[in-house]
Amino acid sequence: YLNIKRIQILNINAMTPSKKTRKAVDWLLTISFAIVLITGIMLHLKAHGILIQPRGVLKAVHYGFGFLMTGCAAVHIGAYFKWLRPMRRQHAFFVADTWALLVLLAAVVITGIVKLASPVRIPGLGLWHYWLGMAMSLTALLHLRTAFPYLLQRK
Repeated sequence: YLNIKRIQILNINAMTPSKKTRKAVDWLLTISFAIVLITGIMLHLKAHGILIQPRGVLKAVHYGFGFLMTGCAAVHIGAYFKWLRPMRRQHAFFVADTWALLVLLAAVVITGIVKLASPVRIPGLGLWHYWLGMAMSLTALLHLRTAFPYLLQRK
């Protein structure tokens, strides 16, 4: 007989960052999100005949802050995921928006990595990445509308 309840493979509570660390990660996530959004729009302007130079630097900033944002998002998700379930009744819209944000973030990260790692240009992938990024940005802004006041609190 094996008592599964006694086996603790991953202690989530021991891995939960302190409030100070969570706040620092949340701020870094918010700032990196803004930089990735702005640089992504600037990169997309090429499709409309507006070329912003130096393009290589702009791409490097977009990639670097995109990876930083993804790492911060992973820590943020790990720190706050357990609170989604208890919040679903009182804050149904926020929870639904958060789930949409999680799905869109995964899609944007996957299309971005495929786009970056692919040795050949995949037709239409950049446009998919852009529009998924725009949809993710909208859900992230809705998420921030609720969460930002908590981020501004001193405690």
